[in-house]
Amino acid sequence: MTAELRVELMITLTDPSLTAEERDQDAQQLLTELLQTLNNLEADELVGPIADPNPPEDNKGLVAFLVGVLKAKVTVGNGLKVLKKLGDIGHKPMEISGKVKGKKGEEKEFVIKVNSPKDLDAAVEAYKKLTES
Repeated sequence: MTAELRVELMITLTDPSLTAEERDQDAQQLLTELLQTLNNLEADELVGPIADPNPPEDNKGLVAFLVGVLKAKVTVGNGLKVLKKLGDIGHKPMEISGKVKGKKGEEKEFVIKVNSPKDLDAAVEAYKKLTES
């Protein structure tokens, strides 16, 4: 793998038992932990919330964000760190989607639904295979 390869990940917390506010709190905690894990991001890498393209009419802030959704545009290696960190913080139902350019320049997209730690282990292995090809 070369340092130039990048991956775009979108992490959506999907636990139906949580309120929107609880999902948002979990996403903020996850963001903090991911930023601590990825403390040496390159200049063109980012991890953060996603702006809501259709904010509620009563939104008083400058920007509204999608609830329980984070994005990461990082190197392939840091993408693996993101997935491993998701496993470290405990089991939370989520969907991880993304795209990565292969070594031959072709774009590959993926969607992983995680409902158990076993699913996340499988996701890490699938990610490794996808980014190595």
